[in-house]
Amino acid sequence: MDIFEPINDSQALLIILADAISRNNELEITANIHALGLHLEQIKTNTSFLQQQLTQLSKNQNGALKQTSSIIAKPELKSGCYIFSGEKGFFCPRCYDNHGNKVATTRLNSKQRICPVCRTSLK
Repeated sequence: MDIFEPINDSQALLIILADAISRNNELEITANIHALGLHLEQIKTNTSFLQQQLTQLSKNQNGALKQTSSIIAKPELKSGCYIFSGEKGFFCPRCYDNHGNKVATTRLNSKQRICPVCRTSLK
């Protein structure tokens, strides 16, 4: 569907119409006004169709995003670190929240862990 063709045709008709008006040719003026009306109606139909398609695509995209977000597991917080289902270890919340990286922390002592990437100390 080409929405620009009827717009270009309408612009050309307006030039012809202006010429017919300057020559005071009523028959040509009436014919061009009628043709212009038809082109404008076609533009209206095309834009309405495109708007419906855009609305449908938006709904489909929103549905897909909702499905994707429900599939992604939310991490649990334990001892200041994230724990992901299906993965072993404690992960740095700062690296995950800021960059989306799952960085396993290392134990510093019995009460403290540290991230090897951002050097955040976690209790």
